[in-house]
Amino acid sequence: MTAQHRERTAPMLAKICGALSHPTRILLICELADQSRNVNDLAETLNTPQSSISRHLKILCDQGLVHSQRQGQFVEYKLVDDRVITALQTMRMIVLDVLREQTALAHAVSESRLIQSDSRNAEEHIS
Repeated sequence: MTAQHRERTAPMLAKICGALSHPTRILLICELADQSRNVNDLAETLNTPQSSISRHLKILCDQGLVHSQRQGQFVEYKLVDDRVITALQTMRMIVLDVLREQTALAHAVSESRLIQSDSRNAEEHIS
């Protein structure tokens, strides 16, 4: 990929990432992974007001991640491309790796403090 191509696509990628930057929208994407759903169904499943779900769905639709289609008296929403699920799974794996690294670092710092504390206590007993 050329620098020029990256510069052209970066704003579009940022908009899509922005559409995914809210936990409710990520949950909506996951709910739509298996089947199309209507707003009322999604609101009940996520225990979130319908108005909030509608607002989040509009953002996802505006970025081309979700498509809406009228089915009788309801509007059904469906995921446009399953690759967004793969992208979310990849990000989830990155988050888990970061958490593991942070946990290991916190453990190492804690162990270091315990060792330092033990050596100070040993020095005090010797003196």
